[in-house]
Amino acid sequence: MLKKFLCAIALVVAAQGQGAQAQQQVRVTYPDGSVRFETAAAPAAAAAPAPAGTKTVSGVSCCPCNGGTGNCTPACRLGINEPEINSNCPDGTTVCTDIPVELGEPLVPTTVEEMFYDSETPHRATVTVPGIEIRTTERCEFKRHTYMVDCCEITVCVPCRSCKTTSKRCVPKRAEHDILVKLRKDGTYDVFVLNVPGMPKQWLLVMAGTKLDVKTATGIDIP
Repeated sequence: MLKKFLCAIALVVAAQGQGAQAQQQVRVTYPDGSVRFETAAAPAAAAAPAPAGTKTVSGVSCCPCNGGTGNCTPACRLGINEPEINSNCPDGTTVCTDIPVELGEPLVPTTVEEMFYDSETPHRATVTVPGIEIRTTERCEFKRHTYMVDCCEITVCVPCRSCKTTSKRCVPKRAEHDILVKLRKDGTYDVFVLNVPGMPKQWLLVMAGTKLDVKTATGIDIP
C-alpha cells in the first residue's frame, strides 16, 4: 500500500515538472502524528507570512487546531485535549493447576450379624420315626395218618410239616428321641429331631409352626 502511495507521488511530481521547473514535495509531520506530502514554496519566492495562530512545521505552515479546517484532520477538540488511551494488549493468560484428590483414612465397615433364629431349646419327646419290621409266620400242615395196632387199623390226622414264612417291611414307630425347638425371628417355631438311626443327624419335624403345632407333634408346651 505504501509502495503504491509513493509511486503516485512520483507521478504527480513528474507531471508538474514537465517543461518548467519541478515543484519540490516536502514530507510534513503534524502535531497529531499524521504525515502529509506538500508542495514547498519555490526557492526564489519569498515566504509569505503565516497567518496569526498557525504553526510552521519543517518550513510548511499548518492550519490551527481549532476544530478542524482545511487539511487539519483529525481535528483537535476545543478546550482540554487529554491523552486518549486505548488498550491493544493481548488477552490474559490462564494457567490451571490440577488439584489431586487425596483419600483420608480408610472406611471401617460396621459388622451387623442377623441370625435366623432368636433362641433354641433342647427337649426329649416321643415322635414317629421310620422302622424296619421283620415278621416270621409259622404255618402247620396236617395229613391223615393210618397205622396198625395189633390187628386194628387206625387212621388219624397228625401234623406233618411246619412252614415258617419270614417277611420284611418298613413301618412307622413311636420312639423317644432328642429334639431341638428353635424360635424364628417372626415368632414361629422349627422342631428338629436329632440322632435317629438310619436318618440324618437332624431333620425337621415342624417348620414355621405355632405353639399348638409343636404340642401336637411332640407333646411339649411352649411357654
